[in-house]
Amino acid sequence: KYIVMFAFMTGARMGEILALEKQDIKGNVVRINKSLRTVRVYEDEDNYKYELKVTRPKTKSSNREVPLPETLKKELKNLNILVKEEKLKLGPAYEDNDLLFPSITGTYIEAKNLRRSWERALKKAAVPHKKFHSLRHTYATRMIENDVQLLTVSRLLGHSSIKTTEIYAHTLEDTKFEAVKTFDAMFN
Repeated sequence: KYIVMFAFMTGARMGEILALEKQDIKGNVVRINKSLRTVRVYEDEDNYKYELKVTRPKTKSSNREVPLPETLKKELKNLNILVKEEKLKLGPAYEDNDLLFPSITGTYIEAKNLRRSWERALKKAAVPHKKFHSLRHTYATRMIENDVQLLTVSRLLGHSSIKTTEIYAHTLEDTKFEAVKTFDAMFN
């Protein structure tokens, strides 16, 4: 719930969210400056394993500060209470990494596990499958619908080019034209 709300209200990428530490939130903003990735690590020429690594974000412009809505700040306080409760339950077995969104044991949440949870939640809510990344698209679309300047949306998303952000605006325009066609159907 909290990760989905965070993605929806900040437009952050999954890896950026999963890498966040509590210290990345200062007052009313979240500082996005890293990403959690699953990387292949070779033990030798033929053998490899996968490990979680905190890396730099996707692009240089992905380093950014995003303001937090008041609603989200309140929810993050509730999350903090839940995390403290889990920490108490597990005692010394809890691995405190000061993560904003820790697993039940305090470690990083793997992207594949978040995707599975996301898919289960959609199924339970009887919502057709959408990628987790669609929350980022929704964030951008809602901003544009509310007349936020394209450059501002681009910077909030950490796009390296405003051209990338323009895709959302074009999609919105296409949707408007499709919506108006319903009137044609009424009178034909």
